[in-house]
Amino acid sequence: MGAYRCAVLSESHQTMSEEGSIQLEGLPHFSVEPQHTSMVANVSLSLSCMAHGPPDPVRVIWLQDGAPLNSLKDPVALSPSTLNIT
Repeated sequence: MGAYRCAVLSESHQTMSEEGSIQLEGLPHFSVEPQHTSMVANVSLSLSCMAHGPPDPVRVIWLQDGAPLNSLKDPVALSPSTLNIT
């Protein structure tokens, strides 16, 4: 999460260390995400989501317009997950 150095300062001189960096590891990432889709009324549609950890197992939550889907008994599922819309 950034590049770091240290420096030695004196009245007439400054010496800089080599740069070291920190990267954050261990966050889940998506390999399959829902896609923009147009559909005809009264036709079923499936959306897929797949995420990989760590940590495993990865849990995903289905949202509609930023809020958990109330139509699902439990909007939280283990990855991979498919949302079926009818």
